[in-house]
Amino acid sequence: LFTITDINDTTFFGYVGDIVVAMDHTIFVSDPTTRKIHLFKNNGDFIWSLGGLGAGPGEFRRISSMSLLAPNILQVVDISLARITTFKLQDGQWGLSEISEIPLNTDIGLDFGAFVFKRFYYFKDGYIALFESTISSLDTSDFIKECFVLYGRDFTPLHTTTPICFNKLKLITIRSSDSSVYTVSAMPIPKGYETLHDITSGGHIISTYTVNTVIKIQHMNQSELIELEYISEHIPITSEHKELLVAGAFPNEGSSHFARNQVIDSIPSYLGYAEQLLTDDKDQIWILARTNESELRWLLYDFSGKYVGETNHPGGTFKLIKENKIYVSHNSNDAISGFSVYSLSNSP
Repeated sequence: LFTITDINDTTFFGYVGDIVVAMDHTIFVSDPTTRKIHLFKNNGDFIWSLGGLGAGPGEFRRISSMSLLAPNILQVVDISLARITTFKLQDGQWGLSEISEIPLNTDIGLDFGAFVFKRFYYFKDGYIALFESTISSLDTSDFIKECFVLYGRDFTPLHTTTPICFNKLKLITIRSSDSSVYTVSAMPIPKGYETLHDITSGGHIISTYTVNTVIKIQHMNQSELIELEYISEHIPITSEHKELLVAGAFPNEGSSHFARNQVIDSIPSYLGYAEQLLTDDKDQIWILARTNESELRWLLYDFSGKYVGETNHPGGTFKLIKENKIYVSHNSNDAISGFSVYSLSNSP
């Protein structure tokens, strides 16, 4: 339908983060580089921008996530300022609504490490909060963990359910001690070990661990667990590919605690079975899988595990599939950042 990379022939985006579409069809695009939220009409016309660098009301220092708290309420999480800023649609205009502190993991019973709040997900019975673990000297894990916690409409955690946790990323770590000082350095392994996930409007967490071809469907009340398998190829990683991955992870070797050979040795000998997973507004499951060595394709399944269909991958990162439209971000070191919108009736 359209691609936006510049406004009035001027490069516009520093980096395209999250993309959401509100009840009035306004498209919101977060830009962590400029610390702004850009608003577009559903035909791609630019409206205006919210935010900017700062610590005042409606300003941001580090945008870590953006999503809808309700069809007419936008939330922006600033991890640096430790606060959530909400914008609300009133009388046809989007304006600043409320600023609140981010939740702490001490409120939710996650007592096996330090966690930071990432975002709230809106679903029909309340909210699901996502927390991510941080690496500390007390943590002996070699994974970054993510935990989902059920919250009520008043934004207080519901202790009637146990948090659902995943090993998000596998790490390589260096732990050392010198007298009373204990240090730990860690970095994610660039490829192969990752849990992909998304949340449906009904409160189901959809996840897959990229070392296998199993998709798990679990409701936050933990009353059910469904597993289905998708089709994907087991593609080896060449030595040249590993070197490119590591060079991209830290181009300046002298700035890292890890030697490049050490990181290369940590990468498995195969590519992960999937690159992306998300659900659409019909709660169908989309997974970007490797149908052969050179091609990625989107496979579509329903909740029962029935194969629905597939489509080509146009490149970029799928951010949202809603009302028969696909919203895709484009970020690259050697290209201009932007986003595209495709029609599902004429998908790429």
